[in-house]
Amino acid sequence: MSVSFEVYLLAGAYLAWVFGKGILASRRIHNLEDYLLGGRSLGAGLLAATLAATLLGGGASMGIFGRAYVEGPFFLLATLGWYLALILTGLFLAAPIRNSGKATVGELVTERYGPALGLTLTGLSLAYSLGLLAAQLVALREVARILLPDFNPDWILATGTLVVLLYNWAGGFWAVVKTDQIQFFVLAGGFTCLAVLAGQQGWSAPSSQPLTSGARDLAWLFPAFFLGEFLAPAYFMRFAAARSWVQAVRGTVLAGAGLACFFFPIFFWLVLYARERLPGLEAGQALPTLVASFGSVWVSGIMLSALLAAVMSSADSILNAATLVVMHDFHLRKRFHPLRIARTVCLLLGVSAAGLAWLLPDIMQLLLLSYQVWAPSVTVLLAAALFRLVIPSGAAWVIFLAGLVSSLLTGWWGGGSERAIVIGVGASLLAAIPAVRFCRAPPKG
Repeated sequence: MSVSFEVYLLAGAYLAWVFGKGILASRRIHNLEDYLLGGRSLGAGLLAATLAATLLGGGASMGIFGRAYVEGPFFLLATLGWYLALILTGLFLAAPIRNSGKATVGELVTERYGPALGLTLTGLSLAYSLGLLAAQLVALREVARILLPDFNPDWILATGTLVVLLYNWAGGFWAVVKTDQIQFFVLAGGFTCLAVLAGQQGWSAPSSQPLTSGARDLAWLFPAFFLGEFLAPAYFMRFAAARSWVQAVRGTVLAGAGLACFFFPIFFWLVLYARERLPGLEAGQALPTLVASFGSVWVSGIMLSALLAAVMSSADSILNAATLVVMHDFHLRKRFHPLRIARTVCLLLGVSAAGLAWLLPDIMQLLLLSYQVWAPSVTVLLAAALFRLVIPSGAAWVIFLAGLVSSLLTGWWGGGSERAIVIGVGASLLAAIPAVRFCRAPPKG
């Protein structure tokens, strides 16, 4: 699809403005705590915006939109699992996380279950973050392919990765949060405009596009999405960065409720429209092609550049969280020149994620594989730790291995990532009671 010069000009101006705002925010960085956690000073509104933008603005929204475009709009019902997870996390877990003083999953697990398991989950946190970051980079390439159709996709991926790395390297936490705030409001307004434009052109369901085809795997997908984003490192660090536990609770609940009530119905309508008016697209191209199809310079320019910047912002959020994991869990923050070390770690993680994106250029597959490793390993242990349930270290290892091994075996035997996630979490939960009883120390005397 051809893109006019005006769209390029508008997109370039918008991106320059957004990046300028982010770089200016880097002036608030005075030490490692500012670079990684923003001095733990996020209010509820800013927290809600950055959580929503991290989830909605990145590869997740493009991957879900593309798969719903291919399989049917009822597939979008599974995304309610994401929003419900945010709401429940805000109500029950955000306050304990903020009050714990911990900034990473590894720190919390180390305190409750011992350093060996803590270090193991640090490794899983990094693997999970790299998978999600790779998904954002693939999404970035798909959006850029619409703006730059004549360029080699691999060069687009490399250039996009370089921009993400330099932005995060320079601006850290505050640059990411400030651009998240901008992207959230631009995307909200932009998707509203798209829905209105689609409504003006009308829709009638064609017989060749069954509306319910995406509902067949909903029983597995909904819990998989609910569990897959559970206490992800990028969210965990934002709870830790809140000004207080009250701000953490309010911001998280607001993000989940806002996404469910506002973005879900808009996405549902736009998928219906795209399936009728733009048949035969690749999944990854469905959303950016829809944006470009309306022919409005303003809509196309702002939305395509907003999608591009939002994907970059989500990638930066995940990269920032992964850098935090390395610096805190490996105690590198106590070394000489910790800020320089953090920026070097940021570059290494970004290059690794770019390699993964090049090897596996499928947004949904990257997301689900990341969920498959993460959710079965940490869900039960983190919930128990935050609710202060006593689990011996040996029992914690049993729970961890039961979840991870059952998930990997289910996926290996062709059960699919969605089923593997749910079965893995179920196995870890079933293993918890006998493991705790068996590993409990006998009473003295």
